[in-house]
Amino acid sequence: MKLSKVGQFRLIDIIKRKNPAKGKDVIAAIGDDAAVIKDKAKNSYILLTTDSLVEGTHFDLRYSTFYELGWKLLAVNLSDIAAMGGTPKYALVTLGLKKNMSLANIDDFYAGIKALANKHKVEIVGGDIVSSPKSLFFTMDLFGIAKKVIKRSGARPGDAIISIGSLGGSAAGLASLKKYGRKALKIMGSNVEAHLMPSPMIKEGRLASRFATSMIDNSDGLARCLIEICGASNVGARVYLNKIPVAKGSTIKNAFNGGEDYNLILTVPGNKAKAIKRGIMIGEITRARKIMLIDSSGKASVMKEKGFEHF
Repeated sequence: MKLSKVGQFRLIDIIKRKNPAKGKDVIAAIGDDAAVIKDKAKNSYILLTTDSLVEGTHFDLRYSTFYELGWKLLAVNLSDIAAMGGTPKYALVTLGLKKNMSLANIDDFYAGIKALANKHKVEIVGGDIVSSPKSLFFTMDLFGIAKKVIKRSGARPGDAIISIGSLGGSAAGLASLKKYGRKALKIMGSNVEAHLMPSPMIKEGRLASRFATSMIDNSDGLARCLIEICGASNVGARVYLNKIPVAKGSTIKNAFNGGEDYNLILTVPGNKAKAIKRGIMIGEITRARKIMLIDSSGKASVMKEKGFEHF
């Protein structure tokens, strides 16, 4: 069967089912934002994540600079650590390069990584370099630590669903880049910047972990965040459309399906909703295993959106 028929998330489920983690120290494996390993010696947790940027899929050099690509590669990995309530520490970087590239491009790329790494005290400690004649690609493996880990599977009926930050801005920024090129930065600045150089919510994730029952980073749209949390937790949700914080200049469709916002979607006990800094309550968790969307008139409908998928 071709991957176009399987789909990205069914493929993940297949890989997870055929490759179960057996170690007693493995707390979370395939299917969460990061793998989690218990560090018994330090009474804490090791977090491991990886992400890639592929030319033609994640970036276009007509719109992105190498500095921005370096920043974004680290940012998308940091966001996974944030979603687990962790602190990032060390990174490995793999470069898939064309032989006619300029060394200056690589210098700019690492300058982008280092600018964000310095903000979060992350060290680049190794990696790999390979030839990639047709398309550039960049991969990062990031190591972090946490005293308390928040997974996707802890949501309970009655929990509030919280969004930290607005939704749909990155998708609107990408659309603007495709229409106007780099001039889009002057036309739709904040959304374009959100797409090119996202700001991972490390501090927000750590603070939210004091109350959160589940958490996920928004890389594939609000719809996918809801599907993943509800599926992992065996619950449903009611989401109020008029409460969703859609980014200025974007749309509700972008919020649900656009992805690459890299904000945090989480659940907390209802009485803790106001304790989440910058948090906006957009709904609540229910027992019925359906995700219902409630419009401004109170009419309910089953969510049909699926979020972004690669296949």
